[in-house]
Amino acid sequence: MSPQDFGVFREHVVDLILATDMAVHMEFLSKFKVRLESDDFLQGPELEGDGKGAAEVEKQLKIDTGLLAQACIKAADIGHSAKPWDVHYKYSLSVVEEFFKQGDKE
Repeated sequence: MSPQDFGVFREHVVDLILATDMAVHMEFLSKFKVRLESDDFLQGPELEGDGKGAAEVEKQLKIDTGLLAQACIKAADIGHSAKPWDVHYKYSLSVVEEFFKQGDKE
């Protein structure tokens, strides 16, 4: 993987991790709902006859796919509590233990 590709990948991963922050949950939902309800969600704006809109289409598609990926990560993160109690409890304890170990290292 080239350094440039790694940088793009890392940026996406960081964005996905930050999407799980409940402090920005309502702001994210507002943005996502607006895009989801638009006629050009995951399609981008209409191209002009001379093709000048191609860059805008690509940019909007990247934004839309990023929002969709963040929504999926949020659903997985929040949805964990819907698992059976014994499964949820076991993995929740594992996460807490990981947080403490990470804090000890820092």
